[in-house]
Amino acid sequence: MGHYGRRPDSAERAGAGERKRNKEIAKSRIKRTSPITSSANQWIRELGYLQVEIKKECDAAKREPLYKRFVDCASRLLPQKDALTEILGIEKYSSLNDNDSLSDLSGRNFRGSIDDFLPLHHLVKLLDREVKNGEDKFIYLLGRTSTSTPADVSVRNLRGLEYLLLSFAARLPEGKYLDLNVDGKRVRVPSHNEHFEKDNEPVVVTIRRRLNALGVAPSKHYRLGKIKDGLHKVHGNLNVVAEQRAYRAYDGQMKSFAIDYLTTKYP
Repeated sequence: MGHYGRRPDSAERAGAGERKRNKEIAKSRIKRTSPITSSANQWIRELGYLQVEIKKECDAAKREPLYKRFVDCASRLLPQKDALTEILGIEKYSSLNDNDSLSDLSGRNFRGSIDDFLPLHHLVKLLDREVKNGEDKFIYLLGRTSTSTPADVSVRNLRGLEYLLLSFAARLPEGKYLDLNVDGKRVRVPSHNEHFEKDNEPVVVTIRRRLNALGVAPSKHYRLGKIKDGLHKVHGNLNVVAEQRAYRAYDGQMKSFAIDYLTTKYP
């Protein structure tokens, strides 16, 4: 048996086949797949399989262990290439300093090959994970409850807060509530399956009136606490933050836009 674990052909010396392969790789005739990349791709594929399995399961109680497997699987990617960004909506905060990333995000082109479907109490576990660069962090980009994008950063963030409340309430089992404090004011949002992409949608009108009645005004930063996601408590505080970002467009012009996100670490 040759040194490299392959029985040599009768006309070649032990290890000759491995040397030939390395030579072909050096000449770019064969693509090398590193063990790290191969392993990461394996976990990404596993996330895709779990996603399909979760969507097929109608029983909320049976979905919980599947969610836990998904989070565990996603966490295994971190030591290899910070690949949580494969999940739609999750980005590294440092990407907000990258011109190409900002250009994509300005058009609401969230990146990632895996759908965004996790309940809040599971998403938070992923956002809490450490990024390779200790000064960086994971954030969750928020959509909006309006067909237009408000120019004012604080108003944009209020729309993001509405989106967060309605989005995660929609992921709860029927009859459950997303119950939390927004800057100390209690908000309860029931589970629903309604659309919330336009200002005149009934569920949007309801949440907007509720927040206004509580005195939740436009702000660049909201602090969320005492969070109960259906039957599950979310420990600690969350933050909904908006920032104004500038980038150079493909035509060379400087443009700016407001982007808001959810983070477990603030500032």
